[in-house]
Amino acid sequence: MIAPDTDDTPAAVQNAGPGEGRLLTATVERRSPRLAAVAHVVTLAGSKHAVFVPVALYSVRARNWRVLAGCLAGAAVRHGLEELIGRRRPPKEGWLEVPSGSSMPSRHTAETVLTTLLVTDGLTGSARAAMAAGGVAGVLVGWSRLVLGVHWPTDVIAGAAFAFAWWALFRRVILPR
Repeated sequence: MIAPDTDDTPAAVQNAGPGEGRLLTATVERRSPRLAAVAHVVTLAGSKHAVFVPVALYSVRARNWRVLAGCLAGAAVRHGLEELIGRRRPPKEGWLEVPSGSSMPSRHTAETVLTTLLVTDGLTGSARAAMAAGGVAGVLVGWSRLVLGVHWPTDVIAGAAFAFAWWALFRRVILPR
């Protein structure tokens, strides 16, 4: 069990925001083997290969290297933020996989949402379609990271928020319509 937010909790839990320890505990305690299996599959969408291959394929096919550059640059900036923030992950006893790096912002969430935003925007030219697809991707992958016990709720929120902000900046500066 991941302890609730009190003064006698492990350092990793004390690193959580208000209520995050309780929320993560509730999520971890209620996961079933089937739910965990689904979370493992969904989180694969946020793996580096699953994220960058669609962008590379789209960029080659559309001859639009700016989208690939936006995705790679966004990943680099997100990594810099992760190093700068250096937030500890939740306690290991709740993990169903072994994560790498710091906890915030969630790489899986940020890179999946950013890829979804860039590719959907590139294919449709519609900011609304991109935002809807990015929102769905963020909810699904963010949920999977919580079920797997490797992120605090605000990590996945920060990952999605970063992706939307990076995409909006990229769309305004690099890809003006």
